[in-house]
Amino acid sequence: MHYTAFMAHPGTDTDRMQSGFMHDLPPDARAALLASARRVNFDRGGLLYHTEDSAETVYVLQGGRVRLYRIGSGAREVTVAVHQGGELFGTAGLHGESSYGQYAEALESGEALAIGGTTLRELLRAQPALGVALSAQLTRQTRALQERLSSLVFLEVSQRLAGALLTMAELNSAGEGGKKALKGRVSHQDLAYLVGSTRETITKLLGEFKERGLLDLGYRRIVVLDEAGLRDVAEHPIHGL
Repeated sequence: MHYTAFMAHPGTDTDRMQSGFMHDLPPDARAALLASARRVNFDRGGLLYHTEDSAETVYVLQGGRVRLYRIGSGAREVTVAVHQGGELFGTAGLHGESSYGQYAEALESGEALAIGGTTLRELLRAQPALGVALSAQLTRQTRALQERLSSLVFLEVSQRLAGALLTMAELNSAGEGGKKALKGRVSHQDLAYLVGSTRETITKLLGEFKERGLLDLGYRRIVVLDEAGLRDVAEHPIHGL
C-alpha cells in the first residue's frame, strides 16, 4: 500500500524545499527567480486568491499548507488539492488564463514566493534550466493528483484516513514516549480536506481508531500508538464508515 497520496512528497516542509523545485535550480536561475519574486506571508484561514481573480501570479510555497477548492452543487466545497512546502500553485497564471477558477485557502500560517505570470514566462525564455525544473515539479504534482483521484475512487474513507495518518506520522511527527505525535495544528476538518470526506465522518472514524487502540487523541493532538494496526485498516476498510 502506498501512503503518500494525500501528502504529496516525502519529507518535512524543509526537506521538500531541499529536494523540490527551488533546490533543482542552478544558482543563476534560482537567483533570477528570487530577484523577480516577492514574499507573501499568510495566516491560517486566509484566502490567497478567489476563483474569479485574474490569474496574474504564480506561487511557490515556502512553508505551510494551502488548499485549492471549488464550490460545487449546494454550495459544497470540493477540495481539488492540498499543497505542501516546495510546491507550485496558481499555475493558471503561467498559461495566461483569465482567472484562477478556484480558491486558494491557507490551512496553516506560512509563506510563499509570488511571481507575475508574464515575468515568469520571460524568465523561462532566458533561463532554460528554470523550465526543466518547473516541468519536473509540475509532473510530480500531476502524479500526486492522479494518486489522490485514484484513492478517492478505489479506497474507503477509513483506508484513506489511515493512510494519511501514517504518512503524516512518518513525515511530520515528534517523539512522544516512543510514539509518533503529529506536528502542528491538525483539526478534524483539515483531515477531511486531505482525504476527501466530511468533518463528521472523520470525527467518527478517529473515535473508532481510538477505541481500537490505534491513536491517542487530544485537542488538535494526535499520537499514533499502533502503526501496524493503522496499516491493517489502510488495507482493510472499516465497513459502514
